[in-house]
Amino acid sequence: MKIMVFVDGSDHAEKAFEKAIRATTDTDELFVIYGCQFLDHMIAMSAATPMGGALSPEVIAQHHKAQEDHGKRICSLYLEKCSERKIENVHATVLTTTGYAKEE
Repeated sequence: MKIMVFVDGSDHAEKAFEKAIRATTDTDELFVIYGCQFLDHMIAMSAATPMGGALSPEVIAQHHKAQEDHGKRICSLYLEKCSERKIENVHATVLTTTGYAKEE
């Protein structure tokens, strides 16, 4: 069986992770996923200066990378917990999207 759990480091995610761990058997695969949504237009609008400027594409790209790096750190913490408990067949990934899911 394949078991998927979304994590973000919160107490709720921790509880979901623990429940997924309890449900996992030796033959199962566990997928630990951190998801983040990039709202570029919101970032640009909120950072607009009184002079009418907005964030450059480079700054937005840096923000994306910082979010992805944060997600990778979160996933690595959960992978470490799996390793400590001798749980194998664990996969971790960071899923990213831009915009609003309901618009896609």
